[in-house]
Amino acid sequence: MRKSAAAFAWIERQSHESPRILTQWNRKWQAFNLIGGQREAGESFRECVVREIVEELGLGETQFDVSAEPLAQIEFSAYSVPIGETTAYTMALFRAVLADAAAVCLVDEDPQNRWLSRKELAAGTTSDGRQISEVALRFSAAINTDSPST
Repeated sequence: MRKSAAAFAWIERQSHESPRILTQWNRKWQAFNLIGGQREAGESFRECVVREIVEELGLGETQFDVSAEPLAQIEFSAYSVPIGETTAYTMALFRAVLADAAAVCLVDEDPQNRWLSRKELAAGTTSDGRQISEVALRFSAAINTDSPST
């Protein structure tokens, strides 16, 4: 069985309504997903998520902070349509915080990025009917999203 390891970021900000979680449109999956991706050889899960934040959001490493330990880790097997075989996935989720308003503005300038409500995550679709990835849904269920962010 094919194996895959990946790391993702739980980036949350408070809005006037409720906390919002940062996602990005994934064309391959046709869904919004958390920021993150495949772990490279020799890379820790934390190093992976830092690299992915830099690559996907265009931020410098001083524009965000990533927790030392993961919030959650999930393991599951599923059929990978692009690969054409069942894959055993190991994924880690880290809390990340944008450093300042300039970093938030940079993220907000990219139309592929979207801040989702917990209600949208629970529903599995955005308010305009677009899909949310299975990865984002699994991590949302794995952590206690009712607790206040720290």
